[in-house]
Amino acid sequence: MPVKLALTNATGRQSASLARSASAVGYHLSVHVASTKYSPLVASEIGALPHTSVHYGDLSSAEVREELFDGANIAFINTTSFDKELEAGKGCADAAVAAGVEHIVYSSMPDHAEAGRGKPWHGLPHYRDKWQVEKYIRTLHVPSTFVYTGIYYNNFTSLPYPLFCLREAPWEEVEEWEGDWQDDWAEEKDGEETKGRKCGFEWQAPFAPDTKLPWLDTEHDFGPAVLQIFKDGPKKWGGKRVPLAFDVLDPPAVCAAFSRGLNRPVRYVEGPIEVSVPIPKGYHEQLDALQDLFGGPSVKGKNAPYWWDGIFDVKDAQSDRNKEKEEGGNTDEEADPNVRAARALWQGWRDIEGYAKDTFPVEERLNGRDWMD
Repeated sequence: MPVKLALTNATGRQSASLARSASAVGYHLSVHVASTKYSPLVASEIGALPHTSVHYGDLSSAEVREELFDGANIAFINTTSFDKELEAGKGCADAAVAAGVEHIVYSSMPDHAEAGRGKPWHGLPHYRDKWQVEKYIRTLHVPSTFVYTGIYYNNFTSLPYPLFCLREAPWEEVEEWEGDWQDDWAEEKDGEETKGRKCGFEWQAPFAPDTKLPWLDTEHDFGPAVLQIFKDGPKKWGGKRVPLAFDVLDPPAVCAAFSRGLNRPVRYVEGPIEVSVPIPKGYHEQLDALQDLFGGPSVKGKNAPYWWDGIFDVKDAQSDRNKEKEEGGNTDEEADPNVRAARALWQGWRDIEGYAKDTFPVEERLNGRDWMD
């Protein structure tokens, strides 16, 4: 009998990636779609996958949850702040248990207020409920695994959205930047090499320049990694927190990778989060709390680590690394242990330079940008 996977919020980047990966290897899918309003193309694509049933509606509906998990062998649960997250997460877990699901993978996030260690840290509004749902699932009699994603490459945009805006900097401005930004940036036009480009980019964020941040290409790498967790099963991953970040880079290194991928100057500026477009009140609160928790000295932040030491069990990744070393394979000697854990799950991961070169311009074009012309 084919394996049936139930998953929530199928138009989100995490669930869509998993749906594509699972369908490609023959899994049957039961997927939840809250609305087709914001992601109609993704909803249409996922709904058209072979052996897929789609359940529309709000996760607060017991009927929607019951239909979603009915007959499922395994389940991936990812809720959002728009779902009344604590209620929806607990409700989905209960429905999965009632349906006889054999393994739940839940997408969680840390609550820094519970890190202890005498640190003056606090939780983030959009993460606290996820942490509480994880704690609740641990009380249920069902094998479960908890995945923690790094920051999405796909968060970056040249649109004026807060925190991850790569602001277009006209070439005249780039030439005024301190350093040698204006040198060696040539392009061909009508068969001849010309000096300069239409623009460079600038990323302003509150992180200290030496802050190490975890990253992943969600659409490319999340699905295969979680699929491997399901294949390995709860005997290996039951009860564990698993980091899903395929690289750990500080902000200047991220900009350097974008610069190589886009073949144009990209620089980092440490500074406060700028909000120049209307955003929901709840997101304002999230950004304010994020700047205070993770921000560096320039914004008088607490400079807390994105993930604190000891939050994950990465012994399996260490064992895999030792085995590779004995066999003469790639050991990722310089990689963060959490990165090694993710790479052990999925070796086909894409780095941020590859994303910047192959995907970012396509997404930008779809968003109506024309800087690449």
